[in-house]
Amino acid sequence: MRGSAAHYPVERLPGRLIQDTNYTCGPVVLRMLLLSCGILNLPSDSDMISAGGMTEIEQLGSHVGQFYKAVRRLHSEFVVMYKLGADVPDLYILLRMGILPCVGWQGIFDATPYISAGIGREDGKDGHYSIVIGVDLGTGYIFVLDPSSWFSGHLSVPIGTFKRRWWDLNRFPDCETDEAVDNRDDGLVFVVVPDKPEHLQPLLNLGFVFGNTYTCR
Repeated sequence: MRGSAAHYPVERLPGRLIQDTNYTCGPVVLRMLLLSCGILNLPSDSDMISAGGMTEIEQLGSHVGQFYKAVRRLHSEFVVMYKLGADVPDLYILLRMGILPCVGWQGIFDATPYISAGIGREDGKDGHYSIVIGVDLGTGYIFVLDPSSWFSGHLSVPIGTFKRRWWDLNRFPDCETDEAVDNRDDGLVFVVVPDKPEHLQPLLNLGFVFGNTYTCR
């Protein structure tokens, strides 16, 4: 890899939006990704929830399939693509390409112990979405733009801690049986890009697929 660090250009970073409930991190990061794509007249959280069919967001949270639907309905010139089983080098490459990646993970919610000890809670109870704005392989840190109100700014996470917590569970109906099942997402990353071949093909080459396949794996 060229150099050991990749950071999204500061001048292109979206303004940080804050989630106002404990279950709207998904719609909020999706709005920030649209903002980074130049969409200034952003839909509201409620618009995102409605367009994505997130009818059970309070109980079950939200997932990539719903994000795909919301973006296609509200801004059809863009598309959500995702990859499962991603690793830190994928985040590095995306940032080098000028694409902001969002990850589904367990988050870091005990800020004071984390800052003092460099570790995070490992109980696996708190699924979360955050935007990765930097990767430094030399120092061993991931830099995160987080929608959580309890963080005052960007979060620096040791790569080892991040990788241990880079998983989540999402419940949705099986596309064949329609039975609701819990699905574990390891190494989930998703992006919002223009729906044009020159933007889509590089992601397809990296193993990304379209978000409308998320619930039918």
